[in-house]
Amino acid sequence: MTECAKFKYKVGDVLYAPSGPLLYKCKVLDTRTNEDGKPQYFIHYHNWNKNWDEWQHEKALHPDSSETMEKVKNLKEEHKRKKKRVATGKTGKRKKRKTSDEVLSQMAYDLPNGFKKRLQQSNDLINGENNSELPYDIPTKEATVRKILQDFHDEVMAASCESNLKRHMNEMKNGLTFYFEQAFARNLLYAREKKRWKMFLANTGKPAIDCCGVNFLLRLLLKLPALCAFSSLEPEQISVIKGTCQALLRFLRDNAKKYGLEDCILAEEKASDSPETKKEGEAVSG
Repeated sequence: MTECAKFKYKVGDVLYAPSGPLLYKCKVLDTRTNEDGKPQYFIHYHNWNKNWDEWQHEKALHPDSSETMEKVKNLKEEHKRKKKRVATGKTGKRKKRKTSDEVLSQMAYDLPNGFKKRLQQSNDLINGENNSELPYDIPTKEATVRKILQDFHDEVMAASCESNLKRHMNEMKNGLTFYFEQAFARNLLYAREKKRWKMFLANTGKPAIDCCGVNFLLRLLLKLPALCAFSSLEPEQISVIKGTCQALLRFLRDNAKKYGLEDCILAEEKASDSPETKKEGEAVSG
């Protein structure tokens, strides 16, 4: 029998929570237990947009105390020193920023063919000459982009072993959320979709990330390397973003049934069993 969770903090408590390498002031809005019966807290970061509200594990949170404030101060100072070291390098001279082509080259990763086919089919349906209606629900009746990112976050954080992905998971979930909201209207919508979405979001006041399904997350993952190419990213940051996106794609493959992507996996399996693919394999092995 699962033992009832004992919550260290309660709704309304002011705490400090991690986002990236730093700790930020936050307030507990709700509590729950995860599948393992461990306490989790839904927090709002002080002076942040509510879109950044998220669930955090109890171990990640810090009480509002003098000891925590000292830790916040030390982390800020260490972060500043690290940024300065990265910017100047060993020679003491400021390093030249990478060009957009260099960033794009280092960020590039492949979407599974099944996902690419799903996006192509979606494009054909939306932009077909005889299609006056969009071939999906607004809002989605399936898992939203925010829900999928939260599921991905929870699975990574629940892993028993430490990893680079786990260390950066909170920062990356927030970053993907930010990129999605910023890119949605300009980069993720076809012309035929824009009017409908603009009207819906204006009438409801909801953020797009809470209304869009998995296809829109695939659109973001397809376009993200190009979007990041125009950002000032260091090699270490590029590596973390690329690794997170590749892990997210694996997560979507592993949970294809849960998120309605079974057809993508079946399409890949069918393609791998085709005579043309087998001939190619035989030619390579020969």
